[in-house]
Amino acid sequence: MRVYQKLDEETIMIDGVKYQKVEEQKPQTLLEIIREWNDDDDNPPCEILVDMIERWMTQYECDYVVCAEYLQGYNALMETLKENLK
Repeated sequence: MRVYQKLDEETIMIDGVKYQKVEEQKPQTLLEIIREWNDDDDNPPCEILVDMIERWMTQYECDYVVCAEYLQGYNALMETLKENLK
């Protein structure tokens, strides 16, 4: 029989071994990655580059139906990518 003990909001003990809650790191947006990469102040603002990428992505919108699930998944992916740009 295992013994569980809650020590605090972030830590529990199971059979005498402490376990601490670990959250996965939030993925970076493309804008954050570009800002990190582009430390030079002489370049145009990153927002302009991200807007250009977002406009570029629209050429890959899928209007035809291969199957309903494919179209739904593809459009959901594109929306997720666009949301994570900013």
